[in-house]
Amino acid sequence: MFRNQVIPVTISSADGCLSRTTDNIKYHYSGDNPRTIVKDLGQEFQIFDGCPGGIIEATDAYFVPGAMCLYERHGVRIAESCVRRGKGLVEFVNAGSEAISLPSDFITINEPLLYLSWLYDHWGDFLTQGTSRLWALLQYPELATITGFFLPSHRLHNNITDFIKSLNLNIRAGWYVPNRPVRFRKVFIPTASFSNRCQAYSVHREPASAVADHHLRENNFQVSEQPVFLSRSRLGGGRDIQNQLELESALARKGFLIVYPEELNLVEQIMLFNQHRHFWGCWGSAFHTAILCRSPANIATHVICHCIPNVNFLMFDSILGNDANYVESMLPVPGKQRVWPDLNLTVDVEKVLSYYSRMT
Repeated sequence: MFRNQVIPVTISSADGCLSRTTDNIKYHYSGDNPRTIVKDLGQEFQIFDGCPGGIIEATDAYFVPGAMCLYERHGVRIAESCVRRGKGLVEFVNAGSEAISLPSDFITINEPLLYLSWLYDHWGDFLTQGTSRLWALLQYPELATITGFFLPSHRLHNNITDFIKSLNLNIRAGWYVPNRPVRFRKVFIPTASFSNRCQAYSVHREPASAVADHHLRENNFQVSEQPVFLSRSRLGGGRDIQNQLELESALARKGFLIVYPEELNLVEQIMLFNQHRHFWGCWGSAFHTAILCRSPANIATHVICHCIPNVNFLMFDSILGNDANYVESMLPVPGKQRVWPDLNLTVDVEKVLSYYSRMT
């Protein structure tokens, strides 16, 4: 018999003066009561209504190859330009040294630019940290007249480039190839609206909402009650999960629509999350696509997991307000180590079906 425990999250105003507590996130379990662990999860990160604090204006900022950041004119790393993660923003992702000797040979870019950081060719990373500075273009019309630019580290998936193009803004992805030093005469650096495993602002939703509106326009859809299973069975790789095909077959017999998210283009993903209400699946970045739903508070997610997954999921649930459910129904494969990214997990099919029966 499943029981559930609410994971409360405090959402504060951007100035920290007001706060409220969510009740939309639940952890479903059938073993020992995880009350203490679950109750404290909401304290591992911070959620704010509104926008981040500000935008830095830097004159003569430098990029040097190998460092995912910018340096100010004295060679000191600009912390706000870095990709930072973890509680307290203590993790700097592939950032360069705190201080460097400035290069003597570089390209100079004279036009004012808006720095949008780096892009990864990974859907989850893109929807979290990759879109985290786009809010500034939507909140400040004067910045929308300035060219924004990303420095990508990989060739990008079409869904990512299509997302950026759908904003109808002057944004260059990979225009400045990061293989030699660059001096930017004037650059504006927005604070990130989403920092993995640390903090998020409600404004982080706005770029995705703009993309969804661009493609949906005035269309109002009949929302289907048919549940959708977001399958990982065709992904392969180190996070392959045993028994997925057996689970898919069982759910298909119960009327589920089985979907392989990596096979959908951007418009198909937008349509999926706006035409259905109930989404199931083994934990993964496909659930972050809920940010493309016009009314995320009206959808329900059921994430099959071994324990509470990366808190980025809870951060998304907090800013979206969806009915979020985490279902403890995966187990470690006996005799195999669980070392990232090889988690070696298997789905307890009967447990998932028991939970489904309880929910219906």
